[in-house]
Amino acid sequence: MGVCTKPDDLKWKHIIGSGCLRYRFYYVYIVTLLAFNDTQLIDSSKIAIIITSAISAIAGLFILNITLPKTNKN
Repeated sequence: MGVCTKPDDLKWKHIIGSGCLRYRFYYVYIVTLLAFNDTQLIDSSKIAIIITSAISAIAGLFILNITLPKTNKN
């Protein structure tokens, strides 16, 4: 849209990786509680939220580990 520009050293891979780490666990949980009345469905949703949260965190760490430059500790 031309409103702003991203820095040259920032790549879309970095944005995707940090987006994976920024998974909104709390908001998904609240929507689940508001959307469903059945306790079995709510419990299944909680398990799915925890699993997808873990997958998202692992994916974000993996993407950022590959894309970010390595630093030397001398």
